Amino acid sequence: VELPGDQGGVVKAVAQWNKGTMTSASFGYEVSATPLQLVRGYATFANGGYLVTPRIINAVETETGKTVPWSQVAPAPVAQQIIST
Repeated sequence: VELPGDQGGVVKAVAQWNKGTMTSASFGYEVSATPLQLVRGYATFANGGYLVTPRIINAVETETGKTVPWSQVAPAPVAQQIIST
């Protein structure tokens, strides 16, 4: 997904690792990833090991071309509170 301001993750090449790298990497140090990269990584497990590139969509359509309506899963005030904090 191409998003404005999206940054690449950082993982050192194995040749650059030192004695402490494996220990610190297991705690999340020396590695950085964007939320979208994390979602993509976890989605790989959910998809049976297949890496899928996320896509931003405007609508979902049936095979006949009919638009599937959106489902509101949280009341509007709750959604607003979540994004404003």
